[in-house]
Amino acid sequence: MERELIINVAPHETRVAVIEDGRLVQVLVDRPESERLVGNIYLGKVSNVVPGIQSAFIDIGMEKAAFLSMSDIRSDFMRLANQCGEDDDAEGECNKNSRDLRIEKLFKTGQNVIVQVVKEPVSTKGARVTTHLSLAGRFLVLLAGMKFLGVSKKISERGERNRLRDIVKPLMVQNAGFILRTAALGASPEAVEADAKDLLEKWSNIQSDAAKKAAPSVLLAEHDMISAAVRDYFNESSLR
Repeated sequence: MERELIINVAPHETRVAVIEDGRLVQVLVDRPESERLVGNIYLGKVSNVVPGIQSAFIDIGMEKAAFLSMSDIRSDFMRLANQCGEDDDAEGECNKNSRDLRIEKLFKTGQNVIVQVVKEPVSTKGARVTTHLSLAGRFLVLLAGMKFLGVSKKISERGERNRLRDIVKPLMVQNAGFILRTAALGASPEAVEADAKDLLEKWSNIQSDAAKKAAPSVLLAEHDMISAAVRDYFNESSLR
């Protein structure tokens, strides 16, 4: 596949067009006055828990508190609240009970929580956040708190899927999983390993900073739009 990025920078906005085999597939627009928050990770503080809508509001240092829905809470929060261990003989029953937990059992006002922005604030509404944290690299996406290894469905050849899994398996740690991105197709073991180690280091730094900083604090800011586009759309094969 032949891929191009066409970048137009003007005083009022930056536009990036993604071209694949001569066809426009995506246009990205960034304006100076609109700060991009999606992807940013914060150490937030619970400002309010609302049992009626099974949601919580999280202070992440913005004018409006961020919104955290029960559906955006990671399952390991449920296990901890339900005192279910990884090796519990009744893990199935624990998971069942965890699904019945209510948000007031998970969070209390004033509690610190690490969250990631998934939707920008709009008008009078604050940002939407999740505890399903993910870190994107060139070849991999790290999934915090999940023991999981997956491969993009766009990599369909079984031998290549197995090769990529075999590269990443030895690097797996207990509190992080990985998804191999489409860009990993044909990538060298050294390049994939370097990407995995870089993401694991970032995740370790985030956890370390969260233990030291006072909430609300920024733990990780997403790349600017151009850097993110280069990371997401280009790999070694597309640069040849």
